[in-house]
Formats: sequence, structure tokens, C-alpha cells
Amino acid sequence: MHTLFRLFLFVILSQISSVVNAAPFAYITNFDSDTVSVIDTVSNTVVDTIPVTGKPYGVATSSDGKRVYIGSLGSGTLSTIDAVNNTLIGTAVTVGSLPIGVAITPDNSRVYVANFGSDTVSVVDTASNPVSGSRYFCESLFWASQPKQAAKT
Repeated sequence: MHTLFRLFLFVILSQISSVVNAAPFAYITNFDSDTVSVIDTVSNTVVDTIPVTGKPYGVATSSDGKRVYIGSLGSGTLSTIDAVNNTLIGTAVTVGSLPIGVAITPDNSRVYVANFGSDTVSVVDTASNPVSGSRYFCESLFWASQPKQAAKT
């Protein structure tokens, strides 16, 4: 059981990044300033800065590049950015404590959030944004090693 869990957690944690591309833009979390910078990857310039409260950290983008999901460590929430307009959609969804990893299913129907502080993985339905489930895995989780990886779509 623990081996299967560690494999699952490794897959989730390998998705952790501070940079995600939603071509031709990269979304970079700015932990200390509670913002996400939008970088035009063609001109290599910041084209927008989006306020995301709660110490944004984990980030993932939908396969169609229309949504960017941000896990915030300080607030235990998941925010959704409309990547077409670079605006927040609705209110942040409460997940678990210290959401460090964010991953989305290939069909964009669910977002999985690895919550380091509560030892859970939250499952968020992207159609309605409620947390559809949260499962307790074990008493302690191992921490992913640096450097962070970048995810591209």
C-alpha cells in the first residue's frame, strides 16, 4: 500500500512547478507577492500580473490552455484563472492544508491537489468547482526534491 501511495504521490508531486505554459504564455507563481505573472514566451516579457491571495505555489494548466489552476499554500485554496482574459474565475475553492501539487486530468474534468499539511489529495470537479472528495493517505509524506519542474502543454 505504501509503495503504491508513494508512486501516486511522486506522480502528483512531479507536476509541481512554478512555471506552466499555456502557449504562447507562461504562468509563474510569485509566492511572496501573492501574484501570478503572465509571460509572453515569444517576446520574453511580462504582459500581465494577476493577484492570487494566499501564497500561490502549485500550478497546472488545462490541456486546451484555457484555464490555469493555482494552489495557494497560505490559504489552502485552489484558484482558477481564465487564460484567455487573464482574470480570476469565481472564488477560490478550499482544499486542504498546504496544497503543493496541482494536476489536471487530460479531459479537464478534474483537478487533483496534493495537500502536504493535511496528508490528503483533494479532487475538484472543474464544471462546478466543489471539492468532490478528499482522501487521507498516511501520517507523513515525503517532500519533493529541488529544483522544481516546469510543465508545458
